[in-house]
Amino acid sequence: MSMKSILNKLMRNEKGQVLLITLGFLLIGGLVIVPALDHMYTGLKATQVQEKRMNEYYAADAAVEDAIHKIISSHAPLQALDMNSSYVYNLADPVNGITSISTNVTKRSLLDDIMDPSEYKLDQPHEGWLGFGAPLETAQTEDYIEYSCNITLNNTGSGKRMLQTLGVFFSPFPGDENLIVGPSDIVYSGNTTEGELEAGSPETKLTPGGFVFLWRWELNDGPNFEIGDIGSLSFTFRIYDPEWEHSTFFSFATTKEQDISLITSHPVPHKWLIEANAAGTKIRSSVIEDVVGLDILTWEVR
Repeated sequence: MSMKSILNKLMRNEKGQVLLITLGFLLIGGLVIVPALDHMYTGLKATQVQEKRMNEYYAADAAVEDAIHKIISSHAPLQALDMNSSYVYNLADPVNGITSISTNVTKRSLLDDIMDPSEYKLDQPHEGWLGFGAPLETAQTEDYIEYSCNITLNNTGSGKRMLQTLGVFFSPFPGDENLIVGPSDIVYSGNTTEGELEAGSPETKLTPGGFVFLWRWELNDGPNFEIGDIGSLSFTFRIYDPEWEHSTFFSFATTKEQDISLITSHPVPHKWLIEANAAGTKIRSSVIEDVVGLDILTWEVR
């Protein structure tokens, strides 16, 4: 039998197999293409949702930045606010096509994060009673930076005063409370004595964006200061991050005469809570404002 005859016979015996193979490929393609298209559609929708969410985030971010600008530029409605009061407004211009962008700015005292407002009275005439200079850097290694601090108290008022609490605030927060070591090497002098400190005092308290070293004396058993009496307290502390440096700092104390009064080494910084809402995407930020500028403490997306 010739080769040509053999090939013709093989071809005649395979009639219809191409159709079966084609149908098989169509079946496999149908099973694969539909899920693939569905996956592509889902990915496209996810991208659109992510893009929408990002536009909303940037719009809310712009609202927070606008509020910060108003704070820095002493915007009249904000300056007129009483403590714990709010100013609500909408951005005048759309951002990323979003027209409804609202901002709520609340004015608070930074001390609200440290002490209960019922523990003291504001606006008492004791300027010059408390002194606290800039912390002095005393050591720096590849592991930590160390500072030395000194607080002075001087009763320049009228009548005897009894010290109840004494605190020092620092910002920024180094990121981990375990990086804060101190206060250490504490020295009391003059009328400032260790006396009847509460158990666990001094303590380290964390606040949004900062931390506080806080001394508390037992009620009615704190150090006494007659008119003209002077006392001081010195200490050191370490931050186990050699890149850390303080930004805002101040000292504060409460004293008892007929009531509890507050004294500070610097004007107590205002804490501004900013809440911006852009089409359901919210950013909540807190900043503090003092005589040297403004620090952003927190920035949260909700």
